[in-house]
Parts: sequence; structure tokens; C-alpha cells
Amino acid sequence: MNKTVHLHFYSEQEPAPKPKVAPTKPKTYVAENLFYDSPNESILYSMNGSNWSNIVKGGFSEGLNDVAYGSNFWVAVGNGITSTSSILYSGNGSNWSNCRSGGFIGWYGNGISYNPTSRMWVAVGQGDVPENSILYSGNGSNWSNSISGGFNGNYGGNYNGLSIANNGTNLWVAVGVGDSSNNCILHSGNGTNWSNSLNGFYNSDSLSVTYTGSKFLINNSSNVLKSSTDGIHWTTVLSTPFQVVHN
Repeated sequence: MNKTVHLHFYSEQEPAPKPKVAPTKPKTYVAENLFYDSPNESILYSMNGSNWSNIVKGGFSEGLNDVAYGSNFWVAVGNGITSTSSILYSGNGSNWSNCRSGGFIGWYGNGISYNPTSRMWVAVGQGDVPENSILYSGNGSNWSNSISGGFNGNYGGNYNGLSIANNGTNLWVAVGVGDSSNNCILHSGNGTNWSNSLNGFYNSDSLSVTYTGSKFLINNSSNVLKSSTDGIHWTTVLSTPFQVVHN
């Protein structure tokens, strides 16, 4: 199976939307490995972008889903075997540890984003209640359920957030499986309290969200693309099915 992974270069003052490969300072990179036999092979790291090695310690039992960088360390989400193993953190890209508290009760973390202004991390994944589908953290290692709001679509007894992005200042957007078209797109001004959008998708699910620097873009399972500047009102910009390349 082939997969395209995009490199994103950014500073703490100009965050990139949810990269799967993220650079740090000094020039170090972290990437997902699709073919692995053990957790330490699920994450790769490189000092130059061309020579890659398995991480030294840690990793996901069933794969990395997303990774972000901020405040001089990485945080990654993926498929673990416990709630704390669904979110990992690292200061050097090669040694990873389970989060100290919190995590997704459904064991699967799907998306993560860091806001350099508020210095807050927010992650989405599989929870046992809607509030556990969105988690927040001030340090990347201790996680709490959202204070209010979350994805209400019950899938196999779990509530699923799939992707998250922020504008670098005061607006977050998360997408997932909702119980209504409006509940599949959520917005927040602080990352902890979440509200439904006003016009989401008819099929009540959204797959991914990204921030372009001026607006948010989301797509659903039918590959319909919508945009918004406030996270509340969404406009369809492309309704013809197309192939989306996810970051």
C-alpha cells in the first residue's frame, strides 16, 4: 500500500495544520511507518530528512495516526492498548513515553493540534462519552476530557473525533462522527468548551480539517469540501467527488 506523506516546515509563531511529519529545532523529523512489527518501528525519526531510523523507545502497538510539535517537544496520537498509550510525548523524537494521565478510553487517538498562543494541546479520538472524544492538555502529558461538548455519534459504543486544527490564536475546529449534520463539525474559542456548527454535512460525519492561514477546510466521506472563517458557518466549495490527499 502506497501513501503520500507531506513535509511541513513551520515555526511556533506560524503553526502548520496537523502534519504527519513534523520538524523540530534543531533539524529533526518524526514520521509514521506503515510497515512495522513492533511498537518502536511504528515511528521513525531523522536528523536530516533523508536517513531514517526506528525510534529507540516507545511507540504505538497498532500505528501512529497524527503528530504535532510545540514548546520544544512532540506529542503523537495513535492506536494503543490502554488509554494512556493512545497519546505519546517525546522531547527528542527518538524516545517516547505514554501520557501520564488521561487519554482516550477507546484507546485510539486520531488527531492532534498545538496552539502556540495559548500553549495548549487538543487531541481527538475514540472515547466512551462525547467529552472523551476531545481532550486537552497544557503540557502534552496530562490530559483531561473537554469541559463541555463533544461528538455524539455512537459508533460501536464509542464516540469518535477524527481530526482537529486551530488558527494559531483563538479558534479551534474539530471534526468527527456526529448524531446530526451540525454535530459532525465542532468549534471552540478555548479548546475546552465545544459547540456545534450551524451547517455541517448531511451524512453526519467529517473526515479531516485543516487551516490554510485564512480559513478552515473540511471534507467528509463523500469527499465534499467546505470552508469557513469562523468555524460556525460553512460553505460548500466543491461538491464533485474527488480524491483527497490527507496531511
